[in-house]
Amino acid sequence: MRYLNTPGPLLIMVLLVLFAACRNDSMLNESSCSRTGNEVIIRQRAEPDFINPMLTSSGYADQINQLIFLPLQTIHPTTLEMTPVLVKERPEITPTDEGGMRYTFDILEEAVWDDGSPVTALDYLFTVKAALHPGINDTRFGPYLRILDSVEIDPDNPKHFSVTTKQQDQLGEEIVSNTVYIMPAYHYDPEGILAKIPQQAFFTEGQLDKYKEELERFAQQFSEPQYSREPAGITGCGAYRMDNWITGQMITLSKKENWWGDDLADDYPMLGAYPDKIIFQPIAEAATAISMIQGEDIDLVPELSPDAYIQISEDSLVKQCYNLESFPQLVRSLLSLNTHSPKLSSKNVRRALALSMDAEQIIQTIYNGFGDRLFGPVPPSIAFVNKELQPLPYDTEQAKSLLKEAGWEDTNQDGTVDKMINGIQVEMVLNFDVPVESQTGQQVALLIKEQMKPSGIGINIKPGEWNEIQRRFHVGDFEIVPVGRTFPSPTIWNPRQNYHSQGQNYTGFGNAETDALIDRILTTFDEEERFKLYRELQAIIYDEQPEIYIFTPRARIAIHNRFETPLTPISPGFVSSLIRLKQQ
Repeated sequence: MRYLNTPGPLLIMVLLVLFAACRNDSMLNESSCSRTGNEVIIRQRAEPDFINPMLTSSGYADQINQLIFLPLQTIHPTTLEMTPVLVKERPEITPTDEGGMRYTFDILEEAVWDDGSPVTALDYLFTVKAALHPGINDTRFGPYLRILDSVEIDPDNPKHFSVTTKQQDQLGEEIVSNTVYIMPAYHYDPEGILAKIPQQAFFTEGQLDKYKEELERFAQQFSEPQYSREPAGITGCGAYRMDNWITGQMITLSKKENWWGDDLADDYPMLGAYPDKIIFQPIAEAATAISMIQGEDIDLVPELSPDAYIQISEDSLVKQCYNLESFPQLVRSLLSLNTHSPKLSSKNVRRALALSMDAEQIIQTIYNGFGDRLFGPVPPSIAFVNKELQPLPYDTEQAKSLLKEAGWEDTNQDGTVDKMINGIQVEMVLNFDVPVESQTGQQVALLIKEQMKPSGIGINIKPGEWNEIQRRFHVGDFEIVPVGRTFPSPTIWNPRQNYHSQGQNYTGFGNAETDALIDRILTTFDEEERFKLYRELQAIIYDEQPEIYIFTPRARIAIHNRFETPLTPISPGFVSSLIRLKQQ
């Protein structure tokens, strides 16, 4: 879903945040704060790739997409419950005779596109087809939307429709209503290419092969820059439109005049849209972000490094104009390992790596204690965490023993273990990708490099642009990549995206047995039994070690004190449209 990829729906994004350089003097003075308008300037650590919900895999892009486009429903930032956005109420849910479920919705009568035409179920169907298009980004959405069986639209009222699924799924409501942002068919498919392809071709395996020519024509048109970078080509039913995108500097969005959702915000809180203008600035360097706070040139800075947060919290002049917030996040910070790499194909080797990393030292020395130790794919605060699994100790002797069992020994006395693979002597030196945007991430990588030396494991730190790291990660061109994942709910977990062979399972974890277990989880409605299956899957992941778990971080945010906003444990910790001026 979007929130598993974000920010969303895996969404996938790096959690190792920026480190601020020290300074001597504050640029704020004793006078009152100068920023007074209803314009919000927000720092992003990296620039988005595309402003198009179907094309992007960036959490930073989704922060902008959610202002331009809307889903049927979304997760409320504080209650963490499903709440209507584009629909009148949560769906009526009934079983089908074929063993699936039917979810019936009514789109708000007031909901219209920028050309004045109504938002209808035809737009929902178009969006689902685009999401399942094999030439667009179906690996992001396919693991969820493939359970859809049909979209039944009332011929007399296209705002009334039902979505049926092939099977019962405990996440069914979220899948059908919160996986994608709805996009206007008239704009993104002006020739009606997808409308001419029967929906069953998208919902039935193998049926799209006969429409290759049409699919290629749509993909070529849909992927043109005008639909993902140019303001005139980007349009949705949300409260904001994109004014400009100055590469490397800013993306500016303005509130639409007489937006249809304004009169409904009291009854539908996620339609709240309070800033007149929202400006996103990609600021990679922590020192630059801190300088902008000191100069009162920015309104909201998330992802503050622990040192920067402490530094600012001790500055009385900064605190005159900014509130500092730190709170737990449902986020997991970990290292993804490529199990397809010959060096990492053995789980003994992967366990040796985990034993060679001191997570507590990372938390205390680099993050100043702003986090809790993570020992598996589920945060320790979640009710169904497998408590039988324990954090691995820092034990380089045990690591060396496991490496030896896997055939890795330092035969040439150069400090790293080696092994003959296909007749070639290979040193255990692993590439560790880290974003150049993250000084803290580079500090973490350097510390891990030192921690692993006693085990005979070498680390080659490879700084790079995050978008490029992410691209190579998605095609399996990596060995170690630090990532972060949102955990959106304290009671429900969908492991399909990251651990199923048909999902965005970039580590290569799993087999037919674990796929079947995940499928059982998602069709088990009895909570006690589902929790039992959750714990079983956690134990398998823990044993296979496709990831090295570090910690669950605490959000660290600076926000100008003329604003108030609900804070959320879901990354990035706030919802831009809900930032509002305080009542005077």
